[in-house]
Amino acid sequence: MRTSSDGEKRKVKSKKHLSPLTVHFLHFTRMEDAMEYRPHRKLDVWKKSMEFVKHIYEATNSFPKSEVHGFTSQMRRATISIPSNLAEGAARKGTKEFKQFLNIAQGSISELDTQIELAHMLDYIDLKIYGDLMDKLSTIPKMLFGLSRSLK
Repeated sequence: MRTSSDGEKRKVKSKKHLSPLTVHFLHFTRMEDAMEYRPHRKLDVWKKSMEFVKHIYEATNSFPKSEVHGFTSQMRRATISIPSNLAEGAARKGTKEFKQFLNIAQGSISELDTQIELAHMLDYIDLKIYGDLMDKLSTIPKMLFGLSRSLK
């Protein structure tokens, strides 16, 4: 028996007939329980990379309008890729899979490093913003390396 959101008790069919995702979420009776299950939210590197997404969005707001569908979009997608890959990797069962997603996030960091450099070369960002972004970005690969080493 499960209690639904409207307070009614309902009989749950055999788990054999339910999708794995449905079975997984049947274990949660409150939304708070479901939120705590997201393992990536506990990772400091995920939190730091989420903050960095905001900084990139702020920096790219001043890019020329002609770059909205080009360079601006590419930088934003590369930045979003970092916490997204951390989240997906953390949800995987095996360490080997998680490390693969950490490697993909590292690749996105390298891509972004190049894009920040290009943005400065093209005078889309000034020296102060360039330095600030590079300083903030430099902490993320160090954290990724530490996380990767901690995984056995």
